[in-house]
Amino acid sequence: MASPSKHSADGHDGQQPEALRSLKTASHVGGEKPEEQGMTASRSTTPPRQNPKEKDAEATRLLAEGAEGKVPHPKPPAR
Repeated sequence: MASPSKHSADGHDGQQPEALRSLKTASHVGGEKPEEQGMTASRSTTPPRQNPKEKDAEATRLLAEGAEGKVPHPKPPAR
């Protein structure tokens, strides 16, 4: 079975066109991301702080459930 080709029609082998487009746009406007493109980091988009031991325990629980054939149900971290 042949593997899919990584050659693109535009000559950017193995590159993601949307990433190249955003870099090109940023280079034309002083390195800043255009307002209409993507998300902007804010307090509401930061990941919640979580105790590393609690995070590890939750990951262990989810992996164990998956290994037992159960559908894991993650608990949302406390904010």
